[in-house]
Amino acid sequence: AGLLSFVPFIGPIAALIPAVLVALLNSPTQAAYVLVVYGVVQVLESNVITPFVQRTAVSLPPAVMLGGQLLMGAMFGIHGLALSTPLSVS
Repeated sequence: AGLLSFVPFIGPIAALIPAVLVALLNSPTQAAYVLVVYGVVQVLESNVITPFVQRTAVSLPPAVMLGGQLLMGAMFGIHGLALSTPLSVS
């Protein structure tokens, strides 16, 4: 999950699928708990932790980073999307 989270947009979803499938082996209730916990963690990480870390580590406005992700994703697909943030910073 940690490695896939570096890929914007698609990575967190790809990390969720194996966790839910493993939880389904035990019970549907546990799979629902996994979905809820994963959703809460994603919301906190995406809306609180990541912007704070990026603001303190790099002086790059969020609009520039988002624009870079849109542009690189449109031009180069998933590979461009994965590399857009590091290339926007440099």
